[in-house]
Amino acid sequence: RTLQSLIDNTSAANDESPYKLMRIRTLERTEALKVDLVDCVWDDAYVEDVNLAYDTFLSIFLDLFNKHCPIRKCQGKKSRDR
Repeated sequence: RTLQSLIDNTSAANDESPYKLMRIRTLERTEALKVDLVDCVWDDAYVEDVNLAYDTFLSIFLDLFNKHCPIRKCQGKKSRDR
């Protein structure tokens, strides 16, 4: 999975479900995420092994992203065609 696909992780829970999974992204949450990213200690991501560096970066980033922009189950709009 790409970083963008992990960030844009919004989808229907399943085809029959009246719920959608959506990320809560607001300006305030984005600013709080930026603050945490700046304050984070990135030393573990600065290693020789590029794969380990990427995995470490992704882990730190996604932990903070999920903290500030969590996925919530929301009730979707009812379709008129059903």
